[in-house]
Amino acid sequence: MGLAASQARLLLLTARKSDLEYRAQMICQRKVMLAMQTEELATNYSKALNNRKLYYTFTASQNESVTKETLLTYDQFTSTQNSKQYRLIDSNTGKIACLSLDEASKYVFRADYADDESYNAAVESMKSSMVVVPALKNTEYLQDAMQSGALLIEQMNTEAKDVLDENGEPVTDENGQVQRTVTRTWTTKALSGMDDVSSKLYQEDDAAASAEYEYQSLLIQNQDKQLDVELKQVETQQKACESEIDSVKKILDKNIEKSFKTFA
Repeated sequence: MGLAASQARLLLLTARKSDLEYRAQMICQRKVMLAMQTEELATNYSKALNNRKLYYTFTASQNESVTKETLLTYDQFTSTQNSKQYRLIDSNTGKIACLSLDEASKYVFRADYADDESYNAAVESMKSSMVVVPALKNTEYLQDAMQSGALLIEQMNTEAKDVLDENGEPVTDENGQVQRTVTRTWTTKALSGMDDVSSKLYQEDDAAASAEYEYQSLLIQNQDKQLDVELKQVETQQKACESEIDSVKKILDKNIEKSFKTFA
């Protein structure tokens, strides 16, 4: 091999070596990304196994000896059928959060009004104190908002008192029954202090989370093995290229030595 040919061959091998080094770097970068994906996958899996949700224990108003526990949802929590009545307040607006303004009748009681006209007027007036939040139907949003304080809890309290005349004596109706008035007030309740709402590990999605984790882990492991094979191939080619470069350099050295001897 002549001097010019050896020099050209050396340039080609040097370029080839640089290309192999770049490929090796790209493979290593892909392996780093897989490691990051593995870490993220493990983090998400841990969260899925340790996620907590709010559960609501309620007593049916028609049978107070029977209690039920269910995942806290908007409809269940604000139902008028339960012995305790709650409403949710949007902390940004200070208004009652609801899915529809038609729910105004939940918070206005017919017994408090003398006739339908005054009752209906009160219902219409209540609507101005409400704000529609469509996301309430999403249980995950609802629970996050309640735990973060975006939604505040208020509970209705009732107090019945005898109607008294100017002498302080109870007023009775035509049947001799003492007339009573009911006062309804709403007080804020702290989520942490409620005995009918509890935070528990949510296990219904654990099986699905485990299956997804195993599947994604297998995909990442297979990709990592393929990259290992590619990297070994590149390293083998690098060694062969370096050996050939050393060989060409020796030939160049000999050619240069011979050329100088010719002109010596």
